[in-house]
Amino acid sequence: DLYRIEFNEGKGGIPQPLKGASNNAKSNFFPKYSPDGRWIVFCRATSYMLLQPDSELYIIPAEGGTARRLECNTDRMNSWHSFSPNGRWLVFSSKHNTPYTQLFLAHIDEQGHSRPPVLLEHFTAADRAANIPEFVNTRATAIRHIRESFLDSYSYVRAAREFLRAADYDAAAEALKKALRLDPGNCEARFHTAHIRERRGDMEEAASHLMEVIRLDPNYPDARYNLGLAMLRLNRLDEAVGYLRQAVAADPNRPATHTDLGVALMMRGQSDTAITVLNEAIRLDPNCADAWYNLGQAMLQRKQRPGAITCWLKVLALRPDDAHTHHHLATVLAMEGNAVAAAEHYDKAAGLDSNIDKSPILPQIIAAKFAEQRRFNEAAGYEARALKIAEAAGDEAFVKSSVQRLETYRKLSGSAAGGQ
Repeated sequence: DLYRIEFNEGKGGIPQPLKGASNNAKSNFFPKYSPDGRWIVFCRATSYMLLQPDSELYIIPAEGGTARRLECNTDRMNSWHSFSPNGRWLVFSSKHNTPYTQLFLAHIDEQGHSRPPVLLEHFTAADRAANIPEFVNTRATAIRHIRESFLDSYSYVRAAREFLRAADYDAAAEALKKALRLDPGNCEARFHTAHIRERRGDMEEAASHLMEVIRLDPNYPDARYNLGLAMLRLNRLDEAVGYLRQAVAADPNRPATHTDLGVALMMRGQSDTAITVLNEAIRLDPNCADAWYNLGQAMLQRKQRPGAITCWLKVLALRPDDAHTHHHLATVLAMEGNAVAAAEHYDKAAGLDSNIDKSPILPQIIAAKFAEQRRFNEAAGYEARALKIAEAAGDEAFVKSSVQRLETYRKLSGSAAGGQ
């Protein structure tokens, strides 16, 4: 239904249904006032709006009244109408001749009656639809040429965005390739292309696109940050630190940037500086689990095991099912001699990710720590797990020594039980 609201000096009023264009069990839509304010032309269809095959143009007095079907209607889809500035002509779209809408022009007299429409055949192409026409109130020679620009670089970037939302990276890559062919300077197209290249593991190409983005637009959001991450994966640590520092300077309140800068510094061996940077990330977001995780790594690099344990316990408070953190924590706890807690976190890690432990070293250390406490039954259990991992890896030397340790633990376990 169509409604009218009085302007009332901008204050509005109560919406009132427009007589002749409401309460008629039809869809009434797309109303247009005539320039002199006397008439309203609108579309009417059986159901819904836009591109309806049975859409027709109707005219009513502006204050409402009996709707009258305009004489200019064709037999298929009439819509997207517009008045000329003097109110004597109506242009509209129709599918009378083809599956694509074409523009038609009809004269309207002072009584609101229209003449048969004329096809504006030079305004359309055989494979294009013509919609939403508007008159331009200017002299006839003002517009020399209308350039067809239905598909430009931005059109393909928009399509790529939708493909990326649907995780269709191949289709997104094709759309972005077309965008860059039309406009090599389209920064958004290069930025998204870099993202796809990074996902495919082509870090050199990703870095190349991001460098070009920065050259074209030094302030393009996230370009320096993403380039820093690309350099990190390429192990070009000096460049990674440089770009990530620039990203921090551009947005100093983003915890993730501080965190990744801390990782780059740690990989470069600057654990003290990394600790400072990671603490800043935590100051910005005390619940940033990634910052706590990497701070634990930096602490361990500085041989500060208690500090590492504190950090990783904080991670597990935030992410209880983080298998890698459980595994790291088990390793440090075992090195600290806390066999029971180490075993607890090791079991949790293995339960969360059966493939997390490719080395027999950690269960062997836990076994040894239990043995030091004369808890030979637990020692035998973890040594057996270490032996299984070593056998799967084909580590014959470890297998040989592990078999001997396992036999010793089992004998001692039996002796301890007998002694009790």
